[in-house]
Formats: sequence, structure tokens, C-alpha cells
Amino acid sequence: MNQGLPKRVLISGLGSIGRRYCRLIQTLWPSIELAALRIGQGRKVIEENHLSQCFFSIDEALAWKPDVCIISGPANVHVDQSLQFARREIPLLIEKPIGTGLEETVLRKELLDLAASVPIYVGYVLRQDPCAVIVRDILASGEFGSLVAADFLCGSWLPSWRPHQDYRQTVSALRELGGGVLLELSHELDMAQWLLGPLKPLNAFSRNSGFLEIDVEDQAYLLALDQSGSPISFRLDFCTNPARRMISLRYQKGEVSWDLLQGVVTKTGANQAISRYQVGATSDQRFRRQLELFWQYPSPYQSTLCSVQEGFRTLDLVVQARQLAVEKGGCS
Repeated sequence: MNQGLPKRVLISGLGSIGRRYCRLIQTLWPSIELAALRIGQGRKVIEENHLSQCFFSIDEALAWKPDVCIISGPANVHVDQSLQFARREIPLLIEKPIGTGLEETVLRKELLDLAASVPIYVGYVLRQDPCAVIVRDILASGEFGSLVAADFLCGSWLPSWRPHQDYRQTVSALRELGGGVLLELSHELDMAQWLLGPLKPLNAFSRNSGFLEIDVEDQAYLLALDQSGSPISFRLDFCTNPARRMISLRYQKGEVSWDLLQGVVTKTGANQAISRYQVGATSDQRFRRQLELFWQYPSPYQSTLCSVQEGFRTLDLVVQARQLAVEKGGCS
């Protein structure tokens, strides 16, 4: 049954994503009572001034009895925090990735079991871009026949992500918090499996270029196979400028490409007939759509939200890619 708009929302973590959630909720749903959980030593942020409460322990936050919780702290605390709220049957939106891959199997299984009765979703927000739905619909139509190959490219410049912070001290750059391109840019891995189904990693390479003065991989290359044996490649980095983000899917009878930065999907048929769809969304629009779907839990219209099982499937792909990269002499 649709629960409607929650009255109390708790946001765990006030990093850049947590602050975005605060701002959007305060602007779009001012009737919601909003509180934050801050367990780490994060700096004071202006969003705290607009909260009804700010807690510094999970017990305090639980005593407040939130209707839902958004887990947006570092990836290394996601599973542990999620379990503490899910055990109280509090619906969760867990910011991606769902973890770091170092979580104990028993804790992972418990979260999967709880998700069978408690609404829990993972914030792979790229799914909420209207271009993603267009691409998925084109592929589902089968008009181009079988997949030949696909390529997922995300090249970016880490220092520009959070211009008011020292990027070297952010989650993205710190291994113990879940940094590195494979976890931070796992949107591409999730999108590939959402569009094409489960993938089997075949080969991988990663490295630290030395350009950014950080201790995690800032470049990663992965080759995987889909269920039919078609090759799927990933090229991920956050040490190039200007940014470029593209998805290209080649089929027997045509090609579909998506320029994520321009918000354009291009469909090219075997006869060279071209159709263009320019309907991209801003980051805020994607996050808004994700929240709107989350508020509707559990609703049949949530097919674009990422499940816990799908979140772990993407995390497994990251872990396997890192293992393959180590075997090739890349970053651990």
C-alpha cells in the first residue's frame, strides 16, 4: 500500500549528496520534518541550520522515530547503518554504492533478507534520467536484433566534483571510505546491467596515474561479457578534463548511443536513418524523481529504482574487476 509523503525523514551523513537531499526536500516538500545523523567529524555545514534535529548517535536517531531514512555517508558504513534501521522496519534509500565489498557475508545476507519485507533501495540515480528509459525501451523493442558490442565511457576530473573542498580529502579519494573510480563511477556498471542483464567480468586493468595525489585507482578498464557472450567494455577515470560520458550499443541492425552530458540519445538504423531524442535531465531532476519514487514505496511504478539485490550485483562486479586488475599488476 502506498504510504504517501513521509512526515519525518532522517538523512545519515551530510556530505555533498546528503546536503543535496536536504536542499531538495526542504525546497520541494517543506512540510517534511527533516533531521540528520552525523557520526563522523564532518565540518559544520549551512544545511544544519534548517534541520529540526541533528543527532550524533544511531540510538538518538532511532528514538526520534523517522518514517524513512536516507543513508548518504561513506560507503564503508552503508551496510552496518542500513541494518540498524532496517531491523526497525524503517524504509531506506541507500546512496550508491551499497558497500565497499569488504562486508561480512552474514551481514549482507541479513540485509537481503530484510529487503524482502522492508522497502530498501539503492541510489543509482542515473536510472531516473529520461534518456535511460528511452534507451531501455529501444532495446526492449528488439528492432535492432542481437547485441554485437557495447561501450561505457566516463571520463571526468575529480577536482571539479566538489570545488569548495580539497578533493584529496573527500570520500572519492580515500580508500578506507570506499573511494576509487570503480566504486565512485559504478553508475556505469549498474546502468550496463540494468540495460543488458548480468555481466561476467573477463579482464580488467586499473592504475593510479599519479596526476591527483590520491591513493586509489583513478583509471579503470573492464571487459565483460553479457549472457549471450557479447563484449561489454568500460573505460572509467577521474583524471581527465574536459569530461566525457557516453554509452554506445551496437546491434546487428543499428546502433543506440547516449551522450549523458548533452542529454541526447541517437538511434541509427542499418539504412543510416537517424532519430535523435534530446530529453536529458539535470542532477537535481534525477534526484527529485528518485525521491518521488521512494515516497511511493512499495508501488508497482518503481521499476527504475535499484533493489538491494541489484546493488550487491553491481558491487560484486566491482570486486571482481579489482581482483582481475590486481592479477594484471594494477591497483589493489
